[in-house]
Amino acid sequence: MGIRCIVNITFELTVKQLMSFDPGEWTESLRKEYVLVIEGFFTVALPLFSGTYRRAIKARTKVAEALSLIVRQRRKDSEAGEIKKDMLGALLAGDDGFSDEQIVDFLLALLVAGYETTSTIMTLAVKFLTETPLALAQLKPLRSLK
Repeated sequence: MGIRCIVNITFELTVKQLMSFDPGEWTESLRKEYVLVIEGFFTVALPLFSGTYRRAIKARTKVAEALSLIVRQRRKDSEAGEIKKDMLGALLAGDDGFSDEQIVDFLLALLVAGYETTSTIMTLAVKFLTETPLALAQLKPLRSLK
């Protein structure tokens, strides 16, 4: 299993936890734009000279617009009594009175926090286990406890 596969799985799981979306065309489209946003983190912010930076800004706008549509729809649904038990549902049901823009910014921050760190830790864990047979042997009995 390569790093890209782990990163994709992590993104899908994060989106599922945040907004109850199963993997599909929408999440894949969101992920592709999101990857451009992440690439922009690692460039020098010179809008006139950096194509990567410009693409990242455009992608961030697209991701924010997609999330805004979801937030608006879910707000309507929650006002009609249909509340999902995920992070977005909790934000909408809270007494804090977050604006849609604040919720979108928060969701973007959680995507960043969950996406890169989780996939990196998963990759390092697999690497450690493949390079340390004793650790893998100690974990195998735990698997049979299920």
